[in-house]
Amino acid sequence: MKKLTAAEKRYLDNATLIAASRLIFRKIEEVALHKKRLGELCVVCRGGSPRPKGDPRYFGGHIPWIMISDATNSSGQYIQTTRETVTEEGAKKSRYLEKGTLIVTNSATIGLPKILGVDGCIHDGFLAFLDVSPEISLDFLYWFFIDRRTYLERIAPEGTQKNINTDIARSLEIPLLDQGLQVSICQFLEAVAERKNNSDRFAFPNLPIPFADIPDKIKRIEELAAKVEEARELRSQSFDMLSAVLKSAQRKLIGDQPESNWIPLSQVVTAIKNGKSPSCEKRPATLEEWGVLKVGVVSSGTYNPDENKALPTSIPPNPEYEVQVGDFLMSRANTTELVGSCAVVKETRSKLLLSDKIFRFIFNESADLLPDYLNHVMKSPALRLQIEQEATGTSSSMKNISKQKVFNLLIPDTPLAQQREIVSYLDNLQTKINCTIN
Repeated sequence: MKKLTAAEKRYLDNATLIAASRLIFRKIEEVALHKKRLGELCVVCRGGSPRPKGDPRYFGGHIPWIMISDATNSSGQYIQTTRETVTEEGAKKSRYLEKGTLIVTNSATIGLPKILGVDGCIHDGFLAFLDVSPEISLDFLYWFFIDRRTYLERIAPEGTQKNINTDIARSLEIPLLDQGLQVSICQFLEAVAERKNNSDRFAFPNLPIPFADIPDKIKRIEELAAKVEEARELRSQSFDMLSAVLKSAQRKLIGDQPESNWIPLSQVVTAIKNGKSPSCEKRPATLEEWGVLKVGVVSSGTYNPDENKALPTSIPPNPEYEVQVGDFLMSRANTTELVGSCAVVKETRSKLLLSDKIFRFIFNESADLLPDYLNHVMKSPALRLQIEQEATGTSSSMKNISKQKVFNLLIPDTPLAQQREIVSYLDNLQTKINCTIN
């Protein structure tokens, strides 16, 4: 099925908790009489990383070394264990914190808060919040960051990777409530977070006015979330069944291995061209800008023009590489499962260029071959077997296939009328799968 983004997956996995925090903090925004910037309520600082990584002078000691993976792999509010350690010298080049300190991830994984359950050092992928004012409890600050996480992901400046710095964190405004109300809100959100382990999934503690109606709203959201999850499961089952039917049809109509009368692709494709891969910006190109296709442009089996990076204005575009409607594209480099992914360009925006990792086929005009038929052939078990056998590379995560090896791929020599019948049948199945996804 359609691959979810990290934020989408997190939302679906924690829909009730996210909804609860949003309802509560929106209400807090309405009723709080005062706000302060975090820089007025605590000291915000960044971790440090001894370098080079793995140097025995700094790593392998007895002091816990807290990494992003320790935060993402720990459930609940606390980090209780770490996989790595640093030495006393390593600790001098990092930032040592005592247990009970709130930390927040500031790069790659953005805005994930955790409270340290161990003393240890944090690297530069974390922000730490020290000397927290008695005006806010540590738990309340934790839930504040849970609520603000999506916002922080959105505003994080782009760089080699997104990150939030100490200035951004210090400037965040947090509403101030009396301590008793902070405690009630934290207890409620903790109960929501632990609901999966509760035999009565709708048993939430009450909240005082003006939050008293929120538990009932959360119950209704939980009921809807359960129905959504059931629908997702049914869609997943339908997708798996239809995908199996499509694979079976491809095997039956095209074959699961080359036969003696199959011909090399070079008999119907006269040239295979690819573009260039200059250093581009990390963001997609606007409609007014030129962009260069990313390797994922055909990974889903269909052409996705959004998979591009903006070409810097200092680099003149070469119109020879511009993608056109009707182009047959193939990825020459990707994982074993995705190398050789293909798509026919049915529609596209202008000003998109081929990259070095994307092939464009130039067909022999005298050959009786439908591009849509070849598209199905290239996705069939027989061609996937050939492509994966011919793809090379020292890394298991990235394989390449050369133009010559693509030319040598064997495809069935199928009459034109039969090609049309096969395309019609397989397109119909693919449409049903697409309807299941969307």
